[in-house]
Amino acid sequence: MRVLVTRPAEDAARTAARLEAAGHKAVIAPLFAIKPTGAAIDPAGVGGILLTSRNGVRTLSGEDVARFARLPVFAVGDATAQAARDAGFQNVTSASSDSAALVRVVRRAISPHTGALVHIAGAHVAGDVAGDLKRVGFAVRRIVAYDAVAEDALAVAARDTIIRQAPEMALVYSERAAEALIGLYARMPAWLARPGIAAISARAARPFAEAGGWKVKIASRLDEAALLAALET
Repeated sequence: MRVLVTRPAEDAARTAARLEAAGHKAVIAPLFAIKPTGAAIDPAGVGGILLTSRNGVRTLSGEDVARFARLPVFAVGDATAQAARDAGFQNVTSASSDSAALVRVVRRAISPHTGALVHIAGAHVAGDVAGDLKRVGFAVRRIVAYDAVAEDALAVAARDTIIRQAPEMALVYSERAAEALIGLYARMPAWLARPGIAAISARAARPFAEAGGWKVKIASRLDEAALLAALET
């Protein structure tokens, strides 16, 4: 099966390898590029780190990792947690789910008096981890460390790739990616069939339901293994 991967290049190759190992043909066509903002982290009073994407880990300098290596780190999913361990963090806990689960894990693990939690985030986030934790007494500093930028050159290249390879399915990891894919196919030739969609969550699937005319499968869990399994159902 030809499967469209629109993730930024940093993640697309890894996903493509998993698809190829499962016997699929990966069609790589990134719709976003990850751009670090260069935002600095004030180390004063930091009691822990919140990570909701591997991209947040990638934006941290070696100095940042060394400074916070022994602090508790809370990651939204297993892949992000592993990226944090690989970077050098020594005390990493995975919520293995979504932002709501991450909040629950933090509340069970530490007290609001531990110190400020630094959320290394992108400009666009799903859920409100910082707000939810603040409402139960935690001090949270949200650092916008990167942005996923939709570039015209990427859209043109993606369009050409999709027309040439005509993917049968597409993997979708976020609501924003869903909206970008819908917009891209609105500019495709009329003869090109839309792919089926495998979405990582109901939230990521929602734009397709609102647009109409898309066939969507939703992963049983918020992780890539479940998303790839949805291709087979």
